[in-house]
Amino acid sequence: VVWGVDNHVRRYDYSVMGGEFDRWFLAHHDGPTFPVDESNPKHTYLPCGFDPEYFTPSPIPMADREFDVCMVGVMYDRRAEIIEAMRAVGLKVFAATGLLYGDYAKAYHNARISLCVSAAGDVAQRVFETAAMGCIVLSDPCADYARAQEYRVPILFDTTEEAVRKAQWLLQWEGLEMEGKRMIAFAAPHTWDNHAQVVLDTMFKGE
Repeated sequence: VVWGVDNHVRRYDYSVMGGEFDRWFLAHHDGPTFPVDESNPKHTYLPCGFDPEYFTPSPIPMADREFDVCMVGVMYDRRAEIIEAMRAVGLKVFAATGLLYGDYAKAYHNARISLCVSAAGDVAQRVFETAAMGCIVLSDPCADYARAQEYRVPILFDTTEEAVRKAQWLLQWEGLEMEGKRMIAFAAPHTWDNHAQVVLDTMFKGE
């Protein structure tokens, strides 16, 4: 079995991995590099998920969180551009690279909006992790958002200006706290444990 969460940027087939496999579980249905092939019975779409031990709902009410926006990840140019544009209009943004587990959770627990800028049009782990912590996910469009009805949860933007404008709007929205709860409910089924069970059920069904 191959469980590939990076098929938006790498292939997981026998030609590059040195062998044949019984099944591929792929996290990005329409990833540009190795998409799910619906005609191939060995392909199963299984999106990214989150670790429920660390990525728990924030204990801090929305109004009391220190940061307006949080972005923990590799600072690609596009991400840095949006972050700087948000700071330029006075938004309080926490941006960092390399925080893991408890430190990562601590950062997002203290932020209202999770800025999710995909590396290659992918619905990444960050979407599920930060939604599970009760942040409002503000994301660029990704193919899987459009195909998976349940993913119509993030607030989407196309341009840097739109990202800034929607962040400002969200921070003034009276429904922000409720939206955070909706994010938690969206993410809840997507624990790594639940997804691992999908792998087991698929591989051993009928036994």
